[in-house]
Amino acid sequence: MGDSSPAYGLYLLAMTKHQQGNSDAANEHLAAANARAEEELVDGSSWNRTMTLKLFRHEAEALMLSTERQPDRSSEPIRDKPQKHQRIHLMQFRVSRSR
Repeated sequence: MGDSSPAYGLYLLAMTKHQQGNSDAANEHLAAANARAEEELVDGSSWNRTMTLKLFRHEAEALMLSTERQPDRSSEPIRDKPQKHQRIHLMQFRVSRSR
């Protein structure tokens, strides 16, 4: 069994930084991931490695191109209170279990 590609983590890091609103870091990680993926693809990677790298690249680029810069959420508190749709789902679950 082969080792995992370093590009996987770089793609995930690029998407995470983008979601946090740090577009400079996101672009740096995306460029590094693309460069690493290209190196691996030239070496004749297995079909599943090739497809996974292409999938990660597509997902990262689609996310970063389709959304505006997100506000920095790193300092926001985690919400303890369920959102409205979560409360409705919970109520539906309780009703269905009581029948």
